[in-house]
Amino acid sequence: MSRLSPLAAALLLTACAGAATPTPSPTTDTGSTARRQDTEQTDALGPGSRRATEQELRIIAELVGAAERIRSLRLRTSVPVVVEDPSAIRRYIARQLKEEDLQRARSIYVALGMLSPDLDVRGMLLRVMGEQIMGYYDPRARRLVIRDSVMRAFAGGGPEVELQGARSVIVHELVHALQDQHLGLGEVIDLDRTSDADTALRALVEGDANLAMLAGDGGGAVGALRRLTRDSARMRELSQLVLQPPPPDSELGRAPPIVRVPLLFAYSEGLVFAAQLHGGGGWGAVDAAHARPPVSTQQILHPEHYAEGRLPLQLPPPGLPALEAAGYMSLPEDTLGELELRIFLRASGATEPEAEMVAGHWTGDSVRVHTGPDGQLGALWMIAFDAPAAADQAAALVEQAHRQLPAAARAAAAIRRGGDRLLIARGLPQRFHGALGSLLDPAGGAH
Repeated sequence: MSRLSPLAAALLLTACAGAATPTPSPTTDTGSTARRQDTEQTDALGPGSRRATEQELRIIAELVGAAERIRSLRLRTSVPVVVEDPSAIRRYIARQLKEEDLQRARSIYVALGMLSPDLDVRGMLLRVMGEQIMGYYDPRARRLVIRDSVMRAFAGGGPEVELQGARSVIVHELVHALQDQHLGLGEVIDLDRTSDADTALRALVEGDANLAMLAGDGGGAVGALRRLTRDSARMRELSQLVLQPPPPDSELGRAPPIVRVPLLFAYSEGLVFAAQLHGGGGWGAVDAAHARPPVSTQQILHPEHYAEGRLPLQLPPPGLPALEAAGYMSLPEDTLGELELRIFLRASGATEPEAEMVAGHWTGDSVRVHTGPDGQLGALWMIAFDAPAAADQAAALVEQAHRQLPAAARAAAAIRRGGDRLLIARGLPQRFHGALGSLLDPAGGAH
C-alpha cells in the first residue's frame, strides 16, 4: 500500500470542504458553552480569519437542524465555526501539501505523461483549491470553516438563488461534521491507501454529502428522497449536472485531467453510488458503507462489485533487478485504478467511449516509478484485465499513443502483453526493454 497520493490528499480537502458550524443539535446547549469553545479554538486565528458573529451562528444553527433531520444523525458536540477569506484558505491548503508526497505523486504522473514535467504542481493545486473551496471541515481541529463570500450572501440578503447556494454549501459541510462524529471520518482519512482506494473513499464521502444536499434542496422529505434514489435514470441525470465542464478560463478548467476528472468524479459518481445505497436501504445503508468503504473506483463505477464484495486483484509492484544494478532508485508503488486508467487512455488519444469501454475491463494494477542516476523518471505499470481481448485492445490504444511520442520518448517506451496482463514502460532506456517480458506471468504467453 502506498501513502495517500498528495493530489488526492489535496482534493480530499474538498471532501471535508465547505461551511462549518459551532452549533450542536437542538437538544444541546447553544449558549455560553458553544461560544466559549469557539473562543478558545479561534483566539489564535491568523490574518484573514475571524470568529463567526452571533447573527451568523443563528443562521447556521437553523441549518444544523436541517442537516440533522435530512441525514438522520445528530451532532454529539458543538463544532466551532471560523470565517476565512481566500488567502487564509490558501494558507491552510499549503500547510497540508507535504513536499515529499507532492514529489512522489508528480513522479508517477510525469513519468506516465499525465502531467507536464514543467508544471508547478504545488502552485496549480493551490490555485485550483483556492478557487473551488467554499469552506472546509477540518477533522483534525474538528472545526468548520466558511468562506467569507458564503457568509456575505446571508448578511447581504442577496438573491434567492445565491442564498440557496450558500445554504447548500453549509448543509453539505455539516454532513462532513456528522460523518466525523458518527462514522469515523477523521480516523479514516489518516489511513494509508492507494490513489485508487482514496478516490473511492472520497466518492463515498462526497456522494453522501451531495445526496443530503440534494435532499435539502428538495425540502428534505424522507419519502420523496427514497423515491428519487430508487429512480436510477433520474439520479444519473442529476449526476451529469455535476460533470458539466468548468469554464475554460477557470483554474479548474485549466487543470490537467488527472486533477480535474477525479475531483468531479467524487461528486458525480459518488452521488450515484450513495443514491444506490440509499435506494436499497436508506441512510442506514450509507452509514454501513462508511464502516466498509469501497476500495476501488471500479466499485464506485460498478456498484454491483461493491454489493457482491468483489475486490480488485493485488498485483506485485513491477521492478527489474537490472534497474537497481544500474543505479535506479525505486519509489513506493501505487494502484491507479479503473478511473485513472480511463484518464490515461484519453490522454493517449482514445475517444471517451473507447477509454470507458477498455478501462471497464480493469481488474487490478500496480505502478512503480524508478529514478535514474541523472534524475530521469521511468515508470513500469502492470495492468490486469478480465480477458486477454481487453488487454489486446488496451495495448493497441497505447501503441498508437507511443507512435505519436517525440523520438526520444518513443525510444524509451515499450509495451509487453501476456494473457490478460499489459505492461507499459515509459522513460526507460532501450537496454532494459529486453527484460520486460520476464515481469509477465510465463504461463500467460508473453509476446
